[in-house]
Amino acid sequence: MRTSHSQPRAIAALAIIFLASVAVGQQPAEKKAPREIEKLAYPKLHDIQLPQVIRETLPNGLRLLLVEDHERPQVEFRAIIKSGRMAEPKGKPGLADLFGEVQRTGGTKSMSGDKVDELLERLGASIEAGVSEAYGEVSGKSLVENLDTVLPLFADFLTAPAFAQEKIDLAKTHLKG
Repeated sequence: MRTSHSQPRAIAALAIIFLASVAVGQQPAEKKAPREIEKLAYPKLHDIQLPQVIRETLPNGLRLLLVEDHERPQVEFRAIIKSGRMAEPKGKPGLADLFGEVQRTGGTKSMSGDKVDELLERLGASIEAGVSEAYGEVSGKSLVENLDTVLPLFADFLTAPAFAQEKIDLAKTHLKG
């Protein structure tokens, strides 16, 4: 086996570079003045008080989490449903997005989507629906004084959505564009 004459020279050069880098790393570092950003002082942060979470399970298996905040005159609620784009049947891409949009816009069996829009606007409340990759969600918010009207409507979107055909057709147009 023949070796090249340049191989020992290359190894020697690498050894010299390595020794030089080790020697440089061992030299005492110069003391530098602190940068302006290092001179900044911040006040101590306040302790974080986590709210109490009340957990309940209804007889039908629905799990509820309640977090109270009496400083706001508003109630927010959210239902997370095992679904999403991952649950779409093969050959039906976009079905989950269609479902998420029309679940809300299609209204309920007791009230059309347009009537729901008018009611929620008049009350300053909202109910929305949608899907992500791994779950579906229906959420809403209402002033405390209107909760007796909005919460049953929210429940209707979960248990009795109407899926009005004209809203399905409109959603298909949106999703194509």
